[in-house]
Amino acid sequence: VVDSIGSNMDYLSVANGSAVDVIDINTGNVIISGISDTAGISILTQTGDYTLIRVTENGINEFYRYGIVEKAA
Repeated sequence: VVDSIGSNMDYLSVANGSAVDVIDINTGNVIISGISDTAGISILTQTGDYTLIRVTENGINEFYRYGIVEKAA
């Protein structure tokens, strides 16, 4: 896995058999599950509200927006 997420300590790529899961280490949430172990993973944008992650596999880009939304009281 080409992993630029490794430099960001909030996210971790974990092997899951022949696939890879991306995990938020602060919450334990699986953000992306079952991507190829040859896919490229990079964080495009990171703000206080969300993170935009790009996964490139076989020349195709997929984008995942991850954030934790809190409901108003």
